[in-house]
Amino acid sequence: MLDLDLEKIKSQLNLENFEASQIPQMLSQYSMVVWFVFLIGALITAGVLFNTEHTKEQALHAQISQEQAKIALMKSRDAAIQDFNNFKSSLKPEINEVQLIKEISDDANLYHITFTSLKPGQSQNLGLYDAINVNFSAVASNFKDTMLFLRKIEKSPTPLRVNSWSGNEGADGKITSNLEVSAVHIHP
Repeated sequence: MLDLDLEKIKSQLNLENFEASQIPQMLSQYSMVVWFVFLIGALITAGVLFNTEHTKEQALHAQISQEQAKIALMKSRDAAIQDFNNFKSSLKPEINEVQLIKEISDDANLYHITFTSLKPGQSQNLGLYDAINVNFSAVASNFKDTMLFLRKIEKSPTPLRVNSWSGNEGADGKITSNLEVSAVHIHP
């Protein structure tokens, strides 16, 4: 295999009287050692290069995964924004107190309900939307008409909500109700 006598090499290599012309002679004499050192150096260099490239490849795959996750989040965000915009466009345009009272009055007429008092309540800005309130008292000939009227308000294409309702039956069988209804307007 490789017979290497370091003492022999040391004695032949005198650095004080070393001349460049001795290099080819020493290389030919110890060519097996030179090749062995060169091979070890090449293997170490190849290992370092391979490890560096492998590390870079892993980092690149991790970065690609992160970017793909960001893209998925952006697509999800864009879909949510589109859904919100579709929802907003499906709502009726802004409604004011007069329009709200007219809509409730039209619904009341369908169920033979008579208003005894009606007054706009306080409008509230609730951040993303405004709530426009109307308070009124009404009389219906029976309980069924009162419940159908309340259901009609809740199912209205205009975003309406019955905030409060109280009612009682009079001696004549008529239902007297006190209601607060609000309409919602979403800010653009």
